[in-house]
Amino acid sequence: MIDQDIHPVYWKILTELYNDLTSKVKWLDGISTPFNIKQGELEENALGYHLGNIYAGTPTCADDMAFISNNENELQIMLNVLSRYANEHHYTIHPMKTQIIDCSKTKSNFKWNLGGNEINIAESGVHLGIIRAEKNGVRSPWNKWF
Repeated sequence: MIDQDIHPVYWKILTELYNDLTSKVKWLDGISTPFNIKQGELEENALGYHLGNIYAGTPTCADDMAFISNNENELQIMLNVLSRYANEHHYTIHPMKTQIIDCSKTKSNFKWNLGGNEINIAESGVHLGIIRAEKNGVRSPWNKWF
């Protein structure tokens, strides 16, 4: 919710609504004993992209990552999460190495930012040694030798 600019007052309300919840199960002619509801159990991140039933939202390796989304606002939320995490753990995301490759048929005028800095929109970029381009998809820089 922090990345969607929801006011902290509403966080408190939601937190109080869901703290110390219990539940009972009605089955056949009986009701179970109450049990605690553990918030956050088995959560999935709704951000990212699915290829069929495979989640591919943030492919990462060491200090190299790619965010994949088909929604402008969702991508901005991912960038907000990244920025906040980087600030909390005291590391810097290199602004010149950060770029957006817009592969959509209709190009967006959306201005993405990371930590208050606008991100460049590029036609191609290298991620994990693989050239990713809006026109040619994905290709290896080494494929000319094979």
